[in-house]
Amino acid sequence: MSLKPGEDIGEEIHHLDQFFRVEEGTGDAVINGVPTAIRAGSAVVVPAEAKHNIVNTGNGALKLYTIYSPPNHRDGVVHHTNQCRPEVRVATSSRLSWEKTAITTERE
Repeated sequence: MSLKPGEDIGEEIHHLDQFFRVEEGTGDAVINGVPTAIRAGSAVVVPAEAKHNIVNTGNGALKLYTIYSPPNHRDGVVHHTNQCRPEVRVATSSRLSWEKTAITTERE
């Protein structure tokens, strides 16, 4: 996915784990209201049930990809903008066993 400067993916909650890898640009990963700076080479793990958002804070495109575990979308589904995606479900599960913080790693 590619976010323009100032653009974000929109705050969401999933009932499964999600992984983001930043390939280009800079931004913030906001997990349960706590922002963490990210940049090219960063990886972010978002535990199931965590409220999260990715925000482009840079001057150029923020390019990243995401992986869900287990998969969350049918094969071949493409959302060209975040307005095209279905409404995000609100978490109702009480299963909150992971610490809700961003985990980032950077290229050396």
